[in-house]
Amino acid sequence: AVLADDDHDGLSNLREQELGTDPTRGDTDGDRFGDGAELAVGTDPLDPASFPVSISGAVAYPGHQAGAICIEAVTGEGADVRVYRATVAAPGPYAIAGIPNLQPYTLTAYRDSNANATRDPTEAFGAYAQNPVTPAADVTGANLTLADPQTVIEGTIAYAGPQTGPIVIAATPPAGDTFTTQLPEPGEYTLTGPVSPAGLTLTAWRDTSGNGLLDSWEAQATLTIPAPGLSCHADLTLLDPDPDRSGLVLHYSF
Repeated sequence: AVLADDDHDGLSNLREQELGTDPTRGDTDGDRFGDGAELAVGTDPLDPASFPVSISGAVAYPGHQAGAICIEAVTGEGADVRVYRATVAAPGPYAIAGIPNLQPYTLTAYRDSNANATRDPTEAFGAYAQNPVTPAADVTGANLTLADPQTVIEGTIAYAGPQTGPIVIAATPPAGDTFTTQLPEPGEYTLTGPVSPAGLTLTAWRDTSGNGLLDSWEAQATLTIPAPGLSCHADLTLLDPDPDRSGLVLHYSF
């Protein structure tokens, strides 16, 4: 049998008797939120100061990662942790609605590049500057900016040829800007730049001409790194492709 719900608030008369709410009033505490709605989100239908609220704002992201953006408001600790989420397809406005007020929330967002609904270390991430947020009413203007995590590439550059000049090491992602570093001589290097889940092409050359560009005759080496993660090790040995600077690579020089 269907239990009666005289006030049409989503709670049966029997359930309202158990809770102590008024089965003849859809909003027992008069806070403009129905008893059933309050119970569903975890607020107290008997307390007019306890009711559902929303947190809204905008997410900005200047980087090159793709995928949906997940915004999370987290409250509680240990077994009592509760996570409220919203998802948007691209940078712009968002809203997390129907969360209990008067509780501290840590507000964060990430770009879900691999669509696994979990924040991974290589994904763009941001946290609200004024965390924690403890809303007494609806919160607006809670804006977040995502930033790409940094990848650190370390290794050694070896070169036994006659060319001189600084050694340029450059990492180029499929999308985004190349980041570089230089060494005065062969040796150990560290290169830091935005992480690229889609991989990187690592190139090093002896900038003998001093123009900052890779010329065809300059000693060079290239390596593809499929998934650099937050850190990786890559050693490169430079080879002279055109030792007589004829414009022809070593194999065809004469």
